[in-house]
Amino acid sequence: MMSAPQAKFTIAIVGGGIGGLALAVALAKTGTTFDVDIYESTASFGEIGAGLGVWPRVWNTLVSLGLEEDLKARSTTMGEDGKMVYYKADQAESINSGKSKQAMQFYHRAEFLKILEKHVPPSYRTHFGKRLVSYEDSSPDPIVLHFKDGTTAQCDMLVGADGIRSAVRRAMFTALAAKAQDDALAATYRQCVDATWSGVVTYRALVQADAFKADYPNHAALSTPICYMGKHAIALSYPISQGQLVNTVALVVTPNARGTTYEGSWVTETDNDEMISYFSHWDPQVYALLKAMKNPSKWAVHELTRLPTFVSGRVALLGDAGHAMTPHLASGAGQAVEDALFLSTLLGQSETTKATIPSALAVYDEIRRPFAQHIQELSFKTGEIAWLDGPRTQSYSAEECAAGRIPESVLQQTISEDMAGVQRWTWTTDPQADLKLAVEKLKAKVEL
Repeated sequence: MMSAPQAKFTIAIVGGGIGGLALAVALAKTGTTFDVDIYESTASFGEIGAGLGVWPRVWNTLVSLGLEEDLKARSTTMGEDGKMVYYKADQAESINSGKSKQAMQFYHRAEFLKILEKHVPPSYRTHFGKRLVSYEDSSPDPIVLHFKDGTTAQCDMLVGADGIRSAVRRAMFTALAAKAQDDALAATYRQCVDATWSGVVTYRALVQADAFKADYPNHAALSTPICYMGKHAIALSYPISQGQLVNTVALVVTPNARGTTYEGSWVTETDNDEMISYFSHWDPQVYALLKAMKNPSKWAVHELTRLPTFVSGRVALLGDAGHAMTPHLASGAGQAVEDALFLSTLLGQSETTKATIPSALAVYDEIRRPFAQHIQELSFKTGEIAWLDGPRTQSYSAEECAAGRIPESVLQQTISEDMAGVQRWTWTTDPQADLKLAVEKLKAKVEL
């Protein structure tokens, strides 16, 4: 009887969301045997939020992880070409301002997570109800994890995939601050612990398509992804769950509030009266859609500052734990998947041993961090363009916008040039060149 192959080393993944499970799936695809423990703070895997967009660049990575057939089974066919349609809508009658250059695929987050969960190897151990408090990384001894319930665990490498309020990030940068050589550096590290408000509040809900169709049988939101634009506000919708639901988001911006502290809970339940009050003068099509949002949740959208590192010793950050971004470019989950691809590929190389984990993580940081942080900034710029505060529309006041004084030619250029410009990388690039470079850098680093 053949014995099971010896595990290369033990990896602890803290966080069982999209990033954490994508890493587990990607590790299994390397052909290398790892001992993997997934620690999730809740009682089961689950995703907050509703809709999830997948651009072609990310889709190719998901295909490489063997997820194509399961994802296709849950995809939603929309309109003629599935491209986002943009309307200038903060006035009595909307103006069609163009459409995106490339189509996306849209999913319900919970369904997407279930597909990832299905592909996690049964040999990987999952531990629910485990909320990390801190860790100790004293090489060459194993990393020790401390959980809120008083228990501990050990691993050779730790991945923080625990979201925007990451306990791993908090412990990492608190430790780095304590070891810093000067007060300025220590202050920089302490600023990395907590996320800051982006100035954006969103209202989110799932609209039942059948009920909405009964009242508005010809509403475009039933079959087409739509972005309704206005000054410092957006209403966005797209069908998910094979057209059974319409993921709907209303977004309101407080100008110049980015980087400040939000007063109050980040997520609360509300009715839609408050939300609708911001859109009272908008096109009736928008009002109809927002009125259909029953008991929306209200989110204060937060993001991270540009972290000076994603790694420390044998510990790495992944996804929102390292580069939480605004949702305007629909790339937060996609960047987490790319993190998983890069990290798993580097860990699967023969050069990566228990002793050289820090070298592999240093390469991961060198290649992934600049790119993910660039997408962070592009995401915010995408929002500015959509809420008419981009380079062509910034000078127009809210009153001028509501009065329809932005020329249609300017609106068309805003979408065909500015919006296309910030989105183009999602279908014209792929991560393979950077992935090859990362492997080459690892080999060179370990050989030295």
